[in-house]
Amino acid sequence: MADKNKFDQMAWFKRAIDKSIPTTEANETIRTSSFEQDGVIYLVPTIRLIDGKLTKIKDPLKFALDKGDFLTGFENEKEATDFSKTLSNLVDMKRKENKPIRYD
Repeated sequence: MADKNKFDQMAWFKRAIDKSIPTTEANETIRTSSFEQDGVIYLVPTIRLIDGKLTKIKDPLKFALDKGDFLTGFENEKEATDFSKTLSNLVDMKRKENKPIRYD
């Protein structure tokens, strides 16, 4: 478990920014979703690298709780959703770092 401010320590975040990992058919490397359980809002990855392939998880909350790799510390689901969007943007920026600019 990690506070949202420690997102960069999550293995799934590190994997998502790794340019050597391929994307899904939808060009994704990360997708997260928020869930509320027992008064705690969790942000968990819904796509995992399993056996070398990015795979959508059927029960992402249970999977993350079992692994202990989720984010908490959100006041409400909107904050978690906004944070999720920020993570996606950050991953996109990190994966594009040092790529040449194309002028087509």
